[in-house]
Amino acid sequence: GNSSKMKKFLPLFKLIFPIFILPIVLSVGQAKDVPVALTVDQIMLPVLEDPSRFDINMAVLWREDVIGLKENRRLQVQILRPKEQGIYPIIVFSGGWSVNFRHYNQILTDLASKGYVIVNIDHYYQKDTVPHTVEFDDAVAKMKTELENQDDETKTKRFMRTKFHALEVYYKDYLFVLRHLREILIQTPSADISKIVLMGHSLGGNTAQKTLENFNSLPVPRDIKAGIKAVVALDSRLNQLNLKTTFDKPLLLLGAEEEYKKPDPLRDVPKQPNFHFVLLKHAGHVSFMDYVIYPILGKDTNLLFVGLNTSAIQATTKLIGKVKADHTAFFNGSPAMLVKFISKTTDQTNLFLKKILD
Repeated sequence: GNSSKMKKFLPLFKLIFPIFILPIVLSVGQAKDVPVALTVDQIMLPVLEDPSRFDINMAVLWREDVIGLKENRRLQVQILRPKEQGIYPIIVFSGGWSVNFRHYNQILTDLASKGYVIVNIDHYYQKDTVPHTVEFDDAVAKMKTELENQDDETKTKRFMRTKFHALEVYYKDYLFVLRHLREILIQTPSADISKIVLMGHSLGGNTAQKTLENFNSLPVPRDIKAGIKAVVALDSRLNQLNLKTTFDKPLLLLGAEEEYKKPDPLRDVPKQPNFHFVLLKHAGHVSFMDYVIYPILGKDTNLLFVGLNTSAIQATTKLIGKVKADHTAFFNGSPAMLVKFISKTTDQTNLFLKKILD
């Protein structure tokens, strides 16, 4: 029964914070052909520990290897789910490289309100949430300065190598969540295990595709594996980190227009029945992020600091400042165009998934 499963899973959880449930209501138009948005609960689960791993992904610093830890690898998991009764497909979401998982709130809440249970993975709990000592932060700052002062060629080569390290860390996190998905969703009976979508932004999209590449030998429970139906990637370079650019299951790639204006063979994917592509006008690579969306739309940016440690607050403050100084470098359009971009991102994802899952 559920109680015995939970007892078995409890050693993997360490309760660092209480579970928070936040109801969020998104308003939409009331036209006859537009469904009313559902109310979305946000639930922060207890922290998960993977006793088999002792690594942390700090690869954004262009370091050659991951930083070892004296403690187990920890992951935070957030669930966004419709409050209304029903049975809803599951989206397992992985964010971009060095991006805090909390900063996809706008896009993911909008998507959840269309009738999805979203499992949002925090790959950076030990980097962005856990308080660091002053000595640790000083050492990281020193290392970052040393690496940034390297010549461009060396920096680029190291950058690419560390991206592959980062992908491997993400992939292990993703598998850990999939292996324990039933336990993670034990308090969410509305989640339909038979309909699972793998989704991610940037490196997270590469991680979802890597999971699909290894589908035949995927070390996850049989019912979870059978439930995986599709992949959605938000502006991921699928020809950069992934071994295959042919897809065994339907894949939707939502591309950012400003990125596609630049010649880049790493974005080329051959036409095929399972590949679907939508170009999002005015969008840059990070336009999906709350630190871009909130300041442009005049939303309260203080909400973006909730749960972050001191160094993550400082980094987020710098990003918000850059967006406020010139938002066109992050989204090349007006606030009204940004609202349309958000709607198109979630509407196109929903349309694609409805055809597959219904």
